[in-house]
Amino acid sequence: MRNISLLLAVSAMLTGILACNKDVGQPPLPELSTTMTSLDIPSTGETTEMSVWTNRSFSIDCDESWLAFDPAYVEMEAGEVTEYKISVTALPTNVGDVRTGTFVIKTRTHHVDVSVTQAGDPAKMPVNIYTNDFDAEQGTSSYPWYFLDNFTGWRNENGSGVTDALTYYGTGVSIRANSTSNSSYSAYDGSGSNNLFFGSSSNFAVGNIALHQDHRGIIMTFGSEKYQNSGSSVFDPEEFPVMISNDGANWVEVPYTFQSGGWPEGTWELATAEFTLPEQTAALWVRFAPTLASAYRLDDLKLTASPDPVGETIDWSAGTSIELGEPISSATVEE
Repeated sequence: MRNISLLLAVSAMLTGILACNKDVGQPPLPELSTTMTSLDIPSTGETTEMSVWTNRSFSIDCDESWLAFDPAYVEMEAGEVTEYKISVTALPTNVGDVRTGTFVIKTRTHHVDVSVTQAGDPAKMPVNIYTNDFDAEQGTSSYPWYFLDNFTGWRNENGSGVTDALTYYGTGVSIRANSTSNSSYSAYDGSGSNNLFFGSSSNFAVGNIALHQDHRGIIMTFGSEKYQNSGSSVFDPEEFPVMISNDGANWVEVPYTFQSGGWPEGTWELATAEFTLPEQTAALWVRFAPTLASAYRLDDLKLTASPDPVGETIDWSAGTSIELGEPISSATVEE
């Protein structure tokens, strides 16, 4: 009887504890969201207000000295989702090129990345004119391949020359995520992920890259590789002409060299072309059109301004007439 009484007492005590726990309840699962994940701020600087929705304490991490936050930390008890107003300030004034940064809003279990772009000083000649590593979203590493007109993951351009007028042209070019520029078969620190592969009768052109009135000396760099299963894999510049234009109709070929000083064989390497533009050149077109099919690739295209003249001065009157055809229409990324 004593044992039975003891068991009944313990059972009643456990039932009471469970009942208490049930009354107290468990806190809701953590949640975190924001009203925006990117901010565009003028060169003069400004303060932008955004909302953070969460039910946990959160903090803001950022390595950019030109960004400030108020508040940068909020402590709260776990409970209902609450809206908090955060002020993001880009310090004035950005006297250089356009600059970008990222800050992270995070709880112990969640985080949201927010990108910030501050415009450059409009009176200052921008240095970064055009950059594209073709890595906005990774393509496929095996067949079937994406092509320029049915996948936008290769469009990762930035720089002062990127405006609404920027246009792309090309045919026979696929976006591939194999044989990448950051592999063991690369002699430079390539971006990897996507690269452009030139098939039969292929070409690729970037049109209407906007120029500042002071842009004269231009340094163009790009990564490239030649590889064939049969036949020579030694890079041949005659098979891979690089041309520029000021109107998209008449084209001038520009020479280039590789970092090694020679022609790579079956490996990626970074090439450089330097030239000086005539005055009053308001826009630039760049074209790649290999004469050999299914051998050449392109990655990490970049145009940088030099404060001084470089290379030879381009004579637009000596250009060759080439038709680009129809521009590549806007495409949606395939899911």
